[in-house]
Amino acid sequence: MADYKTSAAFEEEVAPLSGASPAVAAPATSGSLKKAALALSAVGGFVAVVGGARAYAAPKPALAAVPSAHFAVSNEYTATRGLVGDGRLKWEHIVEPHRATTFTALVDGEPCGACDDALWTIDGSSYTGATAQHAFERAGLHDVSLVVPSEDIAYETTVMSKWVRREIRDLSAHDRERFLNALHTLWFTDTATGQLAFNSTKYKGAEYFIRKHLYGAASTECDHWHDNAGLMTHHMAFTLELEQSLQAINADISVPYWEYSLDAQIYGTSWQDSFIFGEGYFGEASPTNVEHTVATGRWAYTPIMANAREYSNITNQWGLLRSPWNQDPVPYVQRHKKILGDGNYQPTFPGCSDFDEAFTTTSFSTITPYLNGLTHGPVHLMIGGQWHQNSSGAERFWANEESNFLLMSKVLWRHGFVRCDDTCTEGETDLKDCTCTCPAEYLERFTPYEILTTETGILHWLSSYSLGKVYYDAADELYHIAGYTKEQEMKAWGAVYEAMCDPGWTGEMFTSGAPADPVFFVIHTTAERFLWTRILNSLEAPEKWPFDQTWGYDHDVSTPSDYGEVCHWEGVEGTLKLPTCNKATCAGHNENDVLPFGDFISGEDDAWPYYTNKKFWKMMQPTSEKLPYTYDTFSYPWCSDLGYDWSA
Repeated sequence: MADYKTSAAFEEEVAPLSGASPAVAAPATSGSLKKAALALSAVGGFVAVVGGARAYAAPKPALAAVPSAHFAVSNEYTATRGLVGDGRLKWEHIVEPHRATTFTALVDGEPCGACDDALWTIDGSSYTGATAQHAFERAGLHDVSLVVPSEDIAYETTVMSKWVRREIRDLSAHDRERFLNALHTLWFTDTATGQLAFNSTKYKGAEYFIRKHLYGAASTECDHWHDNAGLMTHHMAFTLELEQSLQAINADISVPYWEYSLDAQIYGTSWQDSFIFGEGYFGEASPTNVEHTVATGRWAYTPIMANAREYSNITNQWGLLRSPWNQDPVPYVQRHKKILGDGNYQPTFPGCSDFDEAFTTTSFSTITPYLNGLTHGPVHLMIGGQWHQNSSGAERFWANEESNFLLMSKVLWRHGFVRCDDTCTEGETDLKDCTCTCPAEYLERFTPYEILTTETGILHWLSSYSLGKVYYDAADELYHIAGYTKEQEMKAWGAVYEAMCDPGWTGEMFTSGAPADPVFFVIHTTAERFLWTRILNSLEAPEKWPFDQTWGYDHDVSTPSDYGEVCHWEGVEGTLKLPTCNKATCAGHNENDVLPFGDFISGEDDAWPYYTNKKFWKMMQPTSEKLPYTYDTFSYPWCSDLGYDWSA
């Protein structure tokens, strides 16, 4: 392994810190500045680089034999880790809002120890000396000028200010605690209380984010946020909204990313031992208590909003802020390592080979299914899990594809055959009476086989998961079960249908209520950093890494989560009528569909009140000057060590 940490580095939990502001980093010494400084010429070319990052551009020769002035910028991270973005971003200088930046005068590319008379003007503030420290208060471009009277030279330029998102294990102990403490505040301080406490309408409590995700993903008509072209725009806007909520508490916070592909290499099949599940981070991966809820550490008994019907149009039958098909009555965030009994979904986190499959795609439309599924979806399922469901007599038909059971059950739910409408009351309703069901009236109109085929298409997927047990016979145009008589088949179809009528209980991360689990918010930043790496490669080496950003879809019909139908429920709810479902693109996935997000940037009138997919996709490019954040690095040394070449 290269210059990244081994598993031993993550064993020690960080001790909680106070909420005190971080100390301003002391100016670097002359010796350390020589190691960190950029080598620059009179015409502004630079080579590089702090911390050994690769060269970005060769310096141009000086136009005349006169001293040239320039400056270097650094903070507590870049002084040891190198340029933000590895020098691959288009801005020569990237600084961070609300984090002290050290400006160091350079003459002919070297730190100027004799520049005590240097005069700085940084974003309107004045400083004197060979170095200056300044903390910017907003993202965007800022003016900086340097005049050195004793050398009779001057230099002025702009610097780009962006919050920098870093791998969570690379954060300083202080910054990690500030992030986790602020995130914890969102779960235990509701929106109204927090907006008063922090004097900011940007503050949103966890209940706001859970409801918003439910509205996008648990709609009866279709999933507006997942499985297609709107995946990244929705989830990165969602993360930015959370980030700005955290910044209402502490303005220097940015949302980190968790590189679980590195954990796949470090922990292998012992993925539950990952540092991320330590008490000082997000709590155990699969609690062993009967309620499957984290019971120790900062996230012990993280609550699910109860009596939520007045707050949300989508709840479960107990009135908890959960997916309507998740009839779990336990009012806390839950996790379980298994899906339907003894089926471990997969042995380890998505690793470099999975990401490499995605990296070799050549368009926006072809990479999206990988970002939704192979490189991201398994993390949700592995942490969430599914239990409390009796599928005996039917589970043999999907063999080792237990994860698709819930997806197929949701297809039945969206088509109206599964109903979860009854209201259950704690202390009054028996657990066995509070489940999703398929009303018997439907079997008076359809056979189970008809429901599983012409009405929902479920047997298309079931046959692909059954390892040959269920197959389609083109001769009679019917599905059959190997070795079964017609009577046995009819009984089996009924068992499959009955099993899917009750999806059981599901951990938060395996549902549309996934944002209830705080670990949710550090995995989508991982996906975006990966996508940015792919985009940057296409800009730097278009012949080697072509990438067509045209908006479009690549439907993966092998999974029941993307079946390309929209079900219309007008006049159906509260009755046993069935919705009309037809082939269509779910709203939220088209280029000009409107996202439920806006007001991210002060004075950004063209996005008010909401962004479209097209506008936000344009803004979330790594080259965007409007986007208020960026990433620390686009390097994957653990994948390089395995032979994967993602170099531009």
